[in-house]
Amino acid sequence: PWKDINCSYVDNESPRIISLNLTSSGLSGEINLAFSNLTLIQKLDLSNNGLTGKVPDFLSNLQSLIELNLEGNKLTGALPVKLLERSNNGSLLMRVGGNPNLCVSASCQTVDLKTKKSAYIIPLVASVAGVFGLVIA
Repeated sequence: PWKDINCSYVDNESPRIISLNLTSSGLSGEINLAFSNLTLIQKLDLSNNGLTGKVPDFLSNLQSLIELNLEGNKLTGALPVKLLERSNNGSLLMRVGGNPNLCVSASCQTVDLKTKKSAYIIPLVASVAGVFGLVIA
């Protein structure tokens, strides 16, 4: 058995991973979708790696997850609302420090939506102005 992985052994079922410690393992890129297959995981430590991109929504669906450590990476954007809710209600111990471009509050969702709306308004105004210019000419 490895020291950084713990499994549950129930009857005749295949062993299921319940704890995985990949701290300082040289991981890079986005958090892989393969982690969503760890349906019985309780503790996941991905700290002190080079992980980038947004924290994926699928982590919110890991119902057995009670500890999530993402400290010391290069994650960006807003944390998924469901993860924030679970952290706030005490059902998930979540560590995310050391990710300077990661927004860790519900207010990020509002800012993100406003930014997306602005991104659509500017091209729309430019298009309408262009059409208006053609009609006058």
